[in-house]
Amino acid sequence: LQRIGNMNEEKFLTIDELAEKLRREKSWVYQQTRRTDADSIPRRKLGKYYVFLWSEVRPWIDRHYGIGLAGGLR
Repeated sequence: LQRIGNMNEEKFLTIDELAEKLRREKSWVYQQTRRTDADSIPRRKLGKYYVFLWSEVRPWIDRHYGIGLAGGLR
């Protein structure tokens, strides 16, 4: 988290950063963004780019790949 004044603001992660954090190929992250169902990977679109908040992605990873799996990822 990045501290700004009295507020904590979470930094958006790029596809490259998220892939590195998850220890996956970028193509895997892109594949997850192509899903359009309600349970697809949480993401935001800024212009033509997808960005991610770890606080949203981590619970998604745990739901899909086992509770606590993302706990070993920082």
